[in-house]
Amino acid sequence: MSYVSTEGEPFHGGDPIRAQVDSRDVSEDYAVAPLETESEQYLRDFLEFCREKELENVLFVRFPHAISSEWNYGRFHRGNEAQRIIEEYGYPVVNLERDPGVMNLDFSHDFYNEDHLNLYGQKKLTEYFGKLMVEEFGVTGGQLTEQQRQNWEETARYTEWFYAYGFDCMENGVYDTIHETRDVITKLE
Repeated sequence: MSYVSTEGEPFHGGDPIRAQVDSRDVSEDYAVAPLETESEQYLRDFLEFCREKELENVLFVRFPHAISSEWNYGRFHRGNEAQRIIEEYGYPVVNLERDPGVMNLDFSHDFYNEDHLNLYGQKKLTEYFGKLMVEEFGVTGGQLTEQQRQNWEETARYTEWFYAYGFDCMENGVYDTIHETRDVITKLE
C-alpha cells in the first residue's frame, strides 16, 4: 500500500505533505553502535548465503532519514555497524543517509516526517538512485519480450499518473489515500 497523503489525522502529529524536520550533519560520523545479537546473526547468515552462492550483484542501500532525535542517532550508528559488517564480507553499501545533499534533499520540503520522504523527496531519490545504478554500478537495459515491454510501459504510465495526482493533491491541500491496486489506474486516468 502506498499513500499520497493521509485522511484525517496527520502522521506523527505533523503535516503529511511537508514536515519541518531538522537533521544533524552526519557526513563525517562513522561511530558505530552494536546491533541486537539476533539482528547481527541474521545479517551475517544472509551475507554467508550470498558468499556461498557466489552472488556478485548484491548491493545494500541505506535510505535517507532525518537524524533529529537521540533514537534516530543511535539507529544511524547501528546502520554504520551494519555497513561495517557488510563491507567486511566484500559487498558494497550506498549510504544515502550519510549525505542526503547529493540528492538535493531539503529537510523542510522533501520529508513528511523524520523517517519518510514525501513525493518531492521520493522523486529526487528515484532520479538520483537510477542515475547512480547506471553510472556507478553499470546497470543497463536488456532485451525485453513484448509482454515485458508492455508491462514496463504500463508501470511507467501508472507511475507518471501517480506522481501527477499526488503533486496535484499536495499543491491543492487535498488529502487522499490511494491503495495500490490495478484498478487505481482508472482513478488516476
